[in-house]
Amino acid sequence: WQLFLALALVFHAVSALRSDLLSSNERARLRNEQTCAGSDSISESGSKYCDQHVVTTFSDCHNFCSAQGFSIPCPKSRTDSQHIAMLRKLPSQFTWIGVYQHQNYTAHEHLAHHGWEDENWASGCINSFRDWEKGEPNDWCGSRESCAVINHDEFFSSKWFDYNCQSSAPCICEMSPSNPNPAFEAFHVEYLADDGKFGCKDEHDGTGWVLILVLVMLATTATVALVWVCILRHRRRAWVVEVGLPVFSTPPDTSANTFRPHNEL
Repeated sequence: WQLFLALALVFHAVSALRSDLLSSNERARLRNEQTCAGSDSISESGSKYCDQHVVTTFSDCHNFCSAQGFSIPCPKSRTDSQHIAMLRKLPSQFTWIGVYQHQNYTAHEHLAHHGWEDENWASGCINSFRDWEKGEPNDWCGSRESCAVINHDEFFSSKWFDYNCQSSAPCICEMSPSNPNPAFEAFHVEYLADDGKFGCKDEHDGTGWVLILVLVMLATTATVALVWVCILRHRRRAWVVEVGLPVFSTPPDTSANTFRPHNEL
């Protein structure tokens, strides 16, 4: 029994030593072995993603992924961006990624490119890769767009757009754990509550587009009417020729047969 006790003590010591020797990367790898409740996939770069067909705000997406030991995607290459975009097949839809704009600013076009620093990722990753669509980020229509999305490959070639953090978009999780990011927590409190508060002004509320649409419809109607008039005139001339009636390109001269009163006879 003494030998058995000694072996048990040795086994316990080895297990404890092995646990202490596990690096943070190894623990993260073991954590990554959690299963995805939806559909999972692996990009060519080896990054793993989980799509559970959830549509949320940026903050809710971050919380949703973190609760499962995952994180909002931190694409580090064009390959990753394309893979994330292709996970959702419908065009004209966005998918959240974890970069955010952390800067105390008032939304103006010349400041739209500021504040997207390499460390500004909700997951805590450090990433210098950017794949913005031409003209992005732009704080569209004067609104505050402090978060980012990837558009679907069929529509904008999986490019990045800045986006209102309070809007809803599909949430796909990267199957790697988040690292604590105090800067993001500050951003979460300070900016997410106010995101989008600027928005378009009243003069850009859509009235101009309605007027343009009405003018286009009127011009189209007038064009169609003119075409029909030309077609009917052409058919009338063809009918006149067919029945043998004279065709006058100009009104006939009737001055020689002008009617004269009886007192002039």
